[in-house]
Amino acid sequence: MLVFTENQAAFLDYSESSVVLGAPGSGKTLLLIEKAARLAQASKEADEVAFICFSYRSAQFVKKQFGQRYKKLLDKIKFGTVKDFAEEQLVKAENHPINFADNGKVRQLLRQVMKEERFGGSLDEAEHIIRSFRAQLKNPQETEPYVNLYNRYRGLLDQLNLLDRHMIVRQHIVGMDNGTVASCKVKYMLVDNVQDATPIQYRWLQTHLTRGVTLFLVGNDDLTAFGRDGAMGAEFFQKFEKKSNVKQFLLQDNYRTSKRLWPAVSKLPRLIKNRIPKKEKTTANHTGSLVVKECATQSEEITFLVEKLKHLKSKKVGIIVRQDEQAARLTHLLQVRGIEVGSYARPIWENQAAEAVLDLLYVMLNQAKDSQLFNVMSFMRVSTDIQAQLAQKGIQAKDWLVKGAQFPDGLEGSTRELSTFRRNLLSVWQLLQQRKIEPQEGFKAFVFDMLPHLAEDDRRFALLALDILLNIKGSMMEMLPNIRKETMPSIHSSITVAPVREVRNMEFDSVILPFAEAQDWPNQRYQALDTDEGSERRLFYLAVSRAKEDIIASYTDTQSIFLKEMQSSLKSHKG
Repeated sequence: MLVFTENQAAFLDYSESSVVLGAPGSGKTLLLIEKAARLAQASKEADEVAFICFSYRSAQFVKKQFGQRYKKLLDKIKFGTVKDFAEEQLVKAENHPINFADNGKVRQLLRQVMKEERFGGSLDEAEHIIRSFRAQLKNPQETEPYVNLYNRYRGLLDQLNLLDRHMIVRQHIVGMDNGTVASCKVKYMLVDNVQDATPIQYRWLQTHLTRGVTLFLVGNDDLTAFGRDGAMGAEFFQKFEKKSNVKQFLLQDNYRTSKRLWPAVSKLPRLIKNRIPKKEKTTANHTGSLVVKECATQSEEITFLVEKLKHLKSKKVGIIVRQDEQAARLTHLLQVRGIEVGSYARPIWENQAAEAVLDLLYVMLNQAKDSQLFNVMSFMRVSTDIQAQLAQKGIQAKDWLVKGAQFPDGLEGSTRELSTFRRNLLSVWQLLQQRKIEPQEGFKAFVFDMLPHLAEDDRRFALLALDILLNIKGSMMEMLPNIRKETMPSIHSSITVAPVREVRNMEFDSVILPFAEAQDWPNQRYQALDTDEGSERRLFYLAVSRAKEDIIASYTDTQSIFLKEMQSSLKSHKG
């Protein structure tokens, strides 16, 4: 049976809208789960209680946590994101499904507008820019940086009759305001990690509050994960409490971070500007340590990581990195070594270079669609004009290689790129048919022909895709159709690999921070955006505050300034 502190019990017993500001490890999410269970138990009808998170994976993670504790009540609660609940009402009002642009589609469109606008930054940066603009209640001024990128993206969505997640929420707000769309038919909304709400999501919650929905919110502005995407952070708490006149509960006790690590962990957020001051303390009595390892190479770093995992067999371990590509690469490297992990890395197939490598495999297996063949051509620098002419003349990918990789008359020698592409692919194909090389070697050879045409970031994804495909176990023809499918990892995995933004709600005995480099913490890889040290400091704090006992960090070259601060804090505390 759970035992609650006086403050926690006061929140659980409070029946009106309220907000909890709590330290990491203060039990905010578990408290919200308990609140949801009590409300569901008392509800006469199903679907009176909505549990809202700010990412799909967080919603699924919390749903599984709830199901573990209160399986019989699971059907009485709706879990999802703001977008999910808004979409449900729009579909009911319009009586037809929404053409939704998911993350993969959005990134595909962004690649197109980046090229058209000659955007000099990365795809991640473009995504941050677009999300930040879309998160606001008003459209940006024409004088704002990168507004042309935004306008072209918005125009492309309109042209294709697509709605992204932000537009779905916006349309629901407009519909509620003018009476054409109903508000969500729930009595209670419980919102986790509310610091990551954007202005438009804030307005959505406020609209439901004014329509009689009771809101129970929990969060901590120091743990804002989506600051670069328009999350309000501290402003949400300040604005919501002032405008809504709701009761606020403070949870200052941290039951997770060991007293040994507390001086190093707790000092990190104090240097953040525009944060809500807090008087947090730890009550955890277990032991803890900070281990920092400098490595000569990344290969040595991986070896160090694997050795540490061997010594932490009985522990629940979180391997947390800054970048998605790092999480995907680590997941693959560990799985190749026979170490099973639960991975929260974004599927690498959203990257255009990785997708092209996968498409190339389909071409070589004579299983490709025409679009896949043309995608591979694009990466071999065959112009879109030539591709359009090929499509017009009826080139078909499914039997193209079998028929000798022939091009229609008049096009074969039209460009050097097209001739090179055909010659290289056909030579590899012929060697395969003559059994002079193994299929894996032929595939690898052609991918290496693609690499010089790729940017450095794309090259890393292409090589990772190659390695993943070469290490497929079982029948490739059976495995390939499922390789793009994203699945939720088990919350019971003893080892979790995740980019930092995905580790909210999570707790580990030990946290491992590989690649704790100066260029990653804070992220200095951006080309178009400036480094936002406040957002980066919050992300690092989010990572290290997941640990109950040990924090194990490794790096090559130069270590993160945040890691240096932690070491300095521990030395000063000893002194």
